[in-house]
Amino acid sequence: MPDPRRVVLGVSVAAGAAYLQPATLNYLVSPMLDTFHADESASATLRETPSVACLLVIFLAAVVAQRFGQRRVLVLGAVTLTVGSLLVAAAPVLAVAIAGLAIQAGGATVLLVVPLGIIGAAVPGREQRARAFAIFSMVSPVVFVMLPVLTSWLMEDRSWRVVAFTWALGGALAV
Repeated sequence: MPDPRRVVLGVSVAAGAAYLQPATLNYLVSPMLDTFHADESASATLRETPSVACLLVIFLAAVVAQRFGQRRVLVLGAVTLTVGSLLVAAAPVLAVAIAGLAIQAGGATVLLVVPLGIIGAAVPGREQRARAFAIFSMVSPVVFVMLPVLTSWLMEDRSWRVVAFTWALGGALAV
C-alpha cells in the first residue's frame, strides 16, 4: 500500500495544477481579446467555456476512473490539461484558444474529482482521511491567493501566453 502522505501530496499537487487556470483566466481575457482583435462579446465565451467543459466531464470522471484505474485516469487528466494549456499558449486565433480552454478545463476537472477517490482508498482510518481531505481542500485557497499576484508579475513585461504556458507546466508537474 502506498504511503498515505505521499498520496495526499501527489493529489494535492494535481489539484493545484487544476486550479491554475481558474485562478488566473480573468486577468488574461482583456489581453487575449487585444491579441486576437476580438470584441467584448468574445470575453463571455472565454470565461464560460471552461465551466461548460467542466460540466461535461465532471460526471464521467469518477466512473471512468473506476473502470480504467484512478492513477491512469489522473495521468490522462494531467496530460489533457497540459495539451489544452499549450494550445491556449500557442493559439494563432481565438477559436484555438477557446478550444484549448475547453480541453484544459476537462483535464483540470479530472484532477479535482479523481483525487477524492484516491484519498478515500489510500488513507486508512477516519481521522487520517479527514486530515487528508482537509489538506487537499487547502490547495484551492492557497492557489487563489498566490496566483493572481504571480500573474500580475508575469504579465508586467510579458504576454498573457506566458501565463498560459505556466498552466502547462503545472499539468506536466501533475503527471
